[in-house]
Amino acid sequence: MNMANTSTETPKDEQGNSLHLNDTEFDDEYVPYFIGYFYIISIVTAFSCLAGLMGNVKVIWLLSFCIKRNPFTTYILNLAVADLGTLLSDFVFMMAITFLTIESYIFFELAEVFMFFTYNTSWYLLTALSLEKCLSVLLPVWYRCHRPERSSAMVSFLLWILSSLLCGILLLCHFQGSHCTEILNTICTVNFLICTPVMIVSSLTAWITIRRHSQGHQPPRLHVAILMTLLVSIIFDIPLSISFLFFTSEDFSMEELDASYLFANINSSVNPLIYYLVGRDRKRQPRESLKVVLQRLFKDEGDPREGN
Repeated sequence: MNMANTSTETPKDEQGNSLHLNDTEFDDEYVPYFIGYFYIISIVTAFSCLAGLMGNVKVIWLLSFCIKRNPFTTYILNLAVADLGTLLSDFVFMMAITFLTIESYIFFELAEVFMFFTYNTSWYLLTALSLEKCLSVLLPVWYRCHRPERSSAMVSFLLWILSSLLCGILLLCHFQGSHCTEILNTICTVNFLICTPVMIVSSLTAWITIRRHSQGHQPPRLHVAILMTLLVSIIFDIPLSISFLFFTSEDFSMEELDASYLFANINSSVNPLIYYLVGRDRKRQPRESLKVVLQRLFKDEGDPREGN
């Protein structure tokens, strides 16, 4: 299932004519520029992947075994797992394109499908996290006293199931020779039109409420970390969502798609850095361990009933 044509071959229409990429003919003069651009993007993506893999693995380990569980750590743990999967599939995706062989095409296809699965899951988890934060700020008494126990774990599980079902539909259409592109565009359109507005509205509502109630005091670190994570995700993930919506157009630009994949890659890599920068204590030693920072970040937050 080829969800995006990112090879260096000249794109063709149904009549066999060359398509234009940003009004630039894919001729001999353009090929060196594109190859150089592609390798620069690949190198930056590879470094971003490696840094993000190390950061997300450490976050997963600490949240799983070293830090007390609460609703927000549950979402962030699942988000780190989804980001880890996105980075792994993106790394394999880029390596398969860089070293084009018959065998690498199989890895290309698998990485493409798995990236769609984990990317969708992270988008759904971020939407749920934004709603969770909004509820905890707008209805603090209800949230602490009447919120269903372990609801964040159940919601995360259902979101993984939803994303896997959508991915399964695409795979089934691919094996049956159906129109996967139309189904993919429909899924991406629904995701974009529902998840993005919900994230923006809930994040703005939470931020305005926090600022109004803080009365000049510094807002809690966890609030800032979650809102920063949501803001970065909205900024960096929207280009890839838009690329998924329009990649079948004759004006489709492979350069823009490569940049969109890089933005999504950076978004999956940067979350551990956000947790560290927001959670660290600048008055203490400059290099605190990530474990200490995360313990401070999630201290006395969330629902105490939602344990390990």
